[in-house]
Amino acid sequence: MRFIIMLLPASLFAVALAQSTAYPGHTLLTLNDGNVIPSPAFGIDAASVDQDATEIVTSALRVGYRHFEVTNPNYLVNLKEALEAEGIAREDLYVSAKFTRRRTQPTEVEFAETLSKLESTYLDLFSIDRPELIGDPGKVWGKMQKFQQQGEVRSLGVSFYDYASTTELLAARGVTVPPAVFEMVYDVVNVNQTRRLVEFAKEQGFLISSSIASAPLQGAITKQATAVLAGRRGAGTTTRQTNLAWFKAKGILAVVTGSTEANQIEDLAVFGPDFGTLTATDVEEFERAAQVAKLADEAAS
Repeated sequence: MRFIIMLLPASLFAVALAQSTAYPGHTLLTLNDGNVIPSPAFGIDAASVDQDATEIVTSALRVGYRHFEVTNPNYLVNLKEALEAEGIAREDLYVSAKFTRRRTQPTEVEFAETLSKLESTYLDLFSIDRPELIGDPGKVWGKMQKFQQQGEVRSLGVSFYDYASTTELLAARGVTVPPAVFEMVYDVVNVNQTRRLVEFAKEQGFLISSSIASAPLQGAITKQATAVLAGRRGAGTTTRQTNLAWFKAKGILAVVTGSTEANQIEDLAVFGPDFGTLTATDVEEFERAAQVAKLADEAAS
């Protein structure tokens, strides 16, 4: 199966348009389907564990987040309630959701319910979640392509697919549109272990997405690595910000999960116009320092 995609230089994957009128305070990343996606995304599921989701989302909206991601579509009700309370239009947001089939419902039914919970006619990004949950990914993807053709979805993605499951999906009968977004576990500590999968994703023209919650933000490894970039423009002042600065410099769609207003402000600041960006040398030094710290940690354990 041959796909027609727009091949973009690496530099265009991280177009710093933080002053965009659509998504102020975010970095816009260009997808292989020609659409743009704002980074960071605010992951409602992880941020709302054991807390009031509507309050969490309302706080994030007030801080300035305009991209929200959900795995459990029930959280879209909380997003809708927060939008209504704040007087913000659905059209001013980028909303990402996933098809999970955790409730064994047909694709069309789950998708329709997802839209109804948000009371919207479209999603900006709709991803197929975890191949082990889906009996026939190719069949599901074909239906997702139809949603896109009908204007109900703008971009398509895959979540936690590896090389084998992704190539199988791409080769499935009827699949004509490749994923635009490729979500995986990716951070500065596992950069060597995931190198081949990252190279594959880039070769295919996928934009990599990863949750900052998967990174060991408070671990000794990243704290030591962060010290290497202390005081440099674009690095931030905390371990959390330096990790996000690395995501930003690598052109990764970052999914953040701060449940407090302070954390939400801290995270979003990295993507603003005044924060700066790590240089290629900074990125290399940060990754090298993380690997040295990781080896030392493994030797001590």
